[in-house]
Amino acid sequence: MEKNVSAVVTAEDVQKVIAYLQEAERLLPFLISLSIEERQSLPKLGPKSVDFVGDANETVKAFPSIMPTTFDKPEFGKDSDLTKALITIKMNVDSFQQKLDDTLMEVGSEAMSSALEVYAQVQLQKDTVPGLRSAYEKLKARFVRGKYKKDKGSIIEG
Repeated sequence: MEKNVSAVVTAEDVQKVIAYLQEAERLLPFLISLSIEERQSLPKLGPKSVDFVGDANETVKAFPSIMPTTFDKPEFGKDSDLTKALITIKMNVDSFQQKLDDTLMEVGSEAMSSALEVYAQVQLQKDTVPGLRSAYEKLKARFVRGKYKKDKGSIIEG
């Protein structure tokens, strides 16, 4: 099996990446977390709506008198501009996350394939190599299946 990922990340580098992410959060102190209910209740901004918001903002700038005095034109402008900036940041974060996800999937697959090879050798040699049986017992725990309980339709670890 050809391995696509061969790298080392030091504990120091992990801490640096975490620090960079924390710095990014510090630079965007207004970021929030929404509850499921809040997410469901909000009007959504889809790809087609981004241009709509920008066009509406330009319209308000060109014709400010059309809006009632209760409409906060400066705040709408800030929201429109912030939307554009956050979309740009999100595109870059999404690209990074996709690479992170894909690399994790690949390297995890490589590690699992190698671990399965180790397990196969342990299974073959557990009775002939002193001390190997305890490693076998620990490794085989990964493959212990639950028993299906017919009356409840649930899994019972076994």
